[in-house]
Amino acid sequence: MAEQRSPERGWPARYRPVRHVGRGAFGDVFEAEDTIRRERVAIKQLPLRADADRDHLRRETVAMRLARLPGVVRLRDDFEVHGHACLVMDLVPGVWFGLGRPPRWEAIEVTVHALLATLVRLHLQGLVHQDLKPANVLVDGDRVVVLDLGMARGQAMRWFSRRAAREGTLLYAAPEQLRGEDVSEVADVYAVGMMVRELLTGQTPRTRDTIAGLLQSVEGPERPRSPISEAAAPRSVVELVDAMVALRPADRPDARAALEWLGGAPPILPWAAVEALPERAAADALQRLFRGPDWYTHLQEDAAACLLRRTGGERTRVVEELSAWVQSGLAVCTDAGVAVSREALRRLEAGEAVRVGRAPTVGGEAARALRAARVLFPHSTPEAVGRISGVAEPARVLATLVERGLAWWLEDGSVGVDLVGDPVDAWMERAALDVLPPGSERRKLLLLRLGELDGLVARSMDEPGLAELCVGHARRIGEPALEAQALRQLAAEAILEGTPDALDRARRLVDVSGAQGLEAVVDLLRTAALRTSGDPEAALALWRGVPAQAHVGLEAVRLRLGSVLLTRLDLPAAEGWLAGWGAEALAEPMLEETRLHAWGNLRYAQRRYDEAASLFLRMARADRVAGLTNMIAALVDAGRLEEAEQLGREALRVARSLRDSGREALLHYLLRAASYRAGHAVEVDEARTEALLLESPLAGGYHAFVDAAIAWRAGAAGPALRCARRLWAAASVSAERPIGVLAAALVSAAGEIPEGGLEAVAARAAALQEPAVEVQALALLCGAGLGEGWGARLLERAARVDRARWQERREVMSVAEAVAFSER
Repeated sequence: MAEQRSPERGWPARYRPVRHVGRGAFGDVFEAEDTIRRERVAIKQLPLRADADRDHLRRETVAMRLARLPGVVRLRDDFEVHGHACLVMDLVPGVWFGLGRPPRWEAIEVTVHALLATLVRLHLQGLVHQDLKPANVLVDGDRVVVLDLGMARGQAMRWFSRRAAREGTLLYAAPEQLRGEDVSEVADVYAVGMMVRELLTGQTPRTRDTIAGLLQSVEGPERPRSPISEAAAPRSVVELVDAMVALRPADRPDARAALEWLGGAPPILPWAAVEALPERAAADALQRLFRGPDWYTHLQEDAAACLLRRTGGERTRVVEELSAWVQSGLAVCTDAGVAVSREALRRLEAGEAVRVGRAPTVGGEAARALRAARVLFPHSTPEAVGRISGVAEPARVLATLVERGLAWWLEDGSVGVDLVGDPVDAWMERAALDVLPPGSERRKLLLLRLGELDGLVARSMDEPGLAELCVGHARRIGEPALEAQALRQLAAEAILEGTPDALDRARRLVDVSGAQGLEAVVDLLRTAALRTSGDPEAALALWRGVPAQAHVGLEAVRLRLGSVLLTRLDLPAAEGWLAGWGAEALAEPMLEETRLHAWGNLRYAQRRYDEAASLFLRMARADRVAGLTNMIAALVDAGRLEEAEQLGREALRVARSLRDSGREALLHYLLRAASYRAGHAVEVDEARTEALLLESPLAGGYHAFVDAAIAWRAGAAGPALRCARRLWAAASVSAERPIGVLAAALVSAAGEIPEGGLEAVAARAAALQEPAVEVQALALLCGAGLGEGWGARLLERAARVDRARWQERREVMSVAEAVAFSER
């Protein structure tokens, strides 16, 4: 046990232990400091003594990745050390459910409402917690957070076998749990009922005798040791608690019904926004239903457009449709609105039915046209409908359907219809393949439904978003080999995207897969996550153990990860390694693109920006947005600002049209940086930066840096300090890189001495061996009180700056401004 309480041995340098918080059934919990994000976190450390321990760990991590919902503790990171697994989670303030509360309903009413709302969300995700008890529900004012999903079950966890015959805590487990039977969502409702009864009666809910009796009983309510008094709770609450602890699961309300019983609105839809909708809503009104802000992701905008196409904006249809999105797991209702993923939108845009539409009351040509429109949606033009239905005058027939309220016209001249789950004639679907646009989401879905999976998996390397469709379909029809192939491509796409959400989603899909031979996929996803979280040394160590991959897409990302990590940590080694595999990459276009990216990245790190720009331009022929983004970064640092701005505006338009949020964010930063360095007026935009840090920590960190520089130049020390601190939320921005050194110098200039003192920052600036950056850092540090001897070094470094090569204005100030500032 002493070893479990010594987490400092072998933990990544990023996490510094603070104190031991407590011990649970499976391990210890520590409070720690995330030294990159400058935040406190909780780290749960679990011993891995046997395969059963690994199964339990996998089950818990998968459940936490699935349960990224309001009211559920969030998983941030995971790692293994010395035979222990460590889960890094949010550090949640609060006290156990009911602790210190008087035994009266009004003392816990708000808490119970919030807990039931969280269970509604959890159950809609296909998860049953199965171990609810006071210690696993933290309460902080009106906020409730559910902890410990180590025993989670449900439809989403159907791939995992039961750990033991009985699971859960004896005092609160439902009778079916005690008997080792299958559980449903109402097992969690039972536990909440027992927790409420315990508080309102002041007695532990069970004794050894009552537990033994439960193993035999199957009907009626569990007999309480003492009833809830009328002084403790209203009669309606007492009746609800009795129903929640009924012995038969069928006699219990689910979480939604329990919440409605108490007069609370279930968190299915943001009802205030729904009630504000007009009878016929336009896209801007529908957009307010979705969670924001929408910078870079465009999810609000695209979700509203999709909802409008599928409902015509009619309020009744909107409510039915959006409720179905949430209940089918394609969307999640949060306190800020409905959250929908890009993948879910792809499925909805493909015409996937998620509810039963209005039963058609038409026959003949009208019925055929209606079925054809459903097959083709959202490409259901009158011409296309006529071609696959055989209707002679499709425009007239569709107009009749619109008049009867069974369809509606869309802006592009096509028709929207209620989508139903009833099967459509296969001959009509096959005819639709010849009409639908190549590469359209609807055509992909039909190909999957018609069983042409092999060809789609092979094409998934060329069509983003197709791999995930193939994974789901291969899983449904029981084709593990095809599922594994699609998962490899999906992992490659996620690693290239590089965002925590993309990596997390891919890892989750791999974790719940029954396919074999995916160990290298998991290791590459972990490598990318370590790199993203700011631990390149650990990432490189893990990457070295991953062998070459037969799958071209996965091999391309393996090579790209290696080049990025080596370039970051060891430039000479990177150059030698690249020279060794460059020739063989020529045989495969995707690997040739990877080679160009790797050499361009290396030349950029060597500050040979013009050469890097040329390499990235060649890369852009294969991947236009990625190549142009890298090229523009090189042009900015080469001082070719006018070129960078011109190309940046073009690339930004392309990234927006492709909904490539990560590169759109980076391009926006590069345009801001180019404008700032050219001396143009640029405004601080803290709200956008805060939102972006959640979507792309790397791009958010760079945006925060531009904000800090602008604020400092304007003499606003407070905003400059605040913006510079935000840089540390970007885990991929190292303190040893130019932007990290300059951020530390800005913090100093704004009045806060960083860890290690001003001299430590000056030493890091000198280690960069980049005079233009060192001059700026020294000027800021001299202004903060760095010793006089450093001023002479600043002047010496300023004399070494090649003014023809470097722009007068750099990241914070020009060389001339730096000299003048230091002399004041």
